[in-house]
Amino acid sequence: MKKSADAEYDFLDFWEANQKFFAMKQGTTENLMHFKEQFLRQAEVLQDLYGVAWFRDFAVKTKAYAAIASTNTAAQNKFKDDIFEAVLATGFLCNYHRTRTAPLMLDLQTNYCREVDYCPKTVSKAQDMLKIHMEVIKNPGVNLYQGKDQPNKGKGTGKGKGKPKDGKKAACYVCGNKDHMSPKCPDRLLPKMEWKNQDQYVNYGKKLNLNQIGATVPATVPAIVS
Repeated sequence: MKKSADAEYDFLDFWEANQKFFAMKQGTTENLMHFKEQFLRQAEVLQDLYGVAWFRDFAVKTKAYAAIASTNTAAQNKFKDDIFEAVLATGFLCNYHRTRTAPLMLDLQTNYCREVDYCPKTVSKAQDMLKIHMEVIKNPGVNLYQGKDQPNKGKGTGKGKGKPKDGKKAACYVCGNKDHMSPKCPDRLLPKMEWKNQDQYVNYGKKLNLNQIGATVPATVPAIVS
């Protein structure tokens, strides 16, 4: 019989496997491919501990499954079969450099709340999304998340944080408040027609073509997101 002092105590193994997986972060000098290999290796350990049935049960409880509950059995089974990969895709995005991907995650979550699903469903598509995202933010002269796609010509820090050339502080295009940007606006889910600066809105998901590298958009997408 196994005891807590044994090297293979089941409860401890289970806890540590979860802790290690969720705490995984890409190293500051670690390339994306190496991080992906480490991530998937630990994911296999977790899947063996939970078992396939646990993830299939989880799939049934998701909002995405509820949306296909009235479809045919084959579609429902495919969703259940693919759920672990979809969970990994989200985890891969979350465990990447979080400070760099925060705007991307906020945009994905905001769109999902508005029933526009740009979230990748495979790790490969999540990897493609990250590559595009990192390429875009390497350009420090373009304001990607606020206002029109024009270079920031003010005095900057070298990290894309320059002030607008007119010296004014950028304002949220949803409510006009200068204390926060639109991804953090409490009113960001309002219809676009009610936004204060709707003419300045740039659909970040569309800008990165996220729908081509990871997302499935419902047939009834609200017109306000375009």
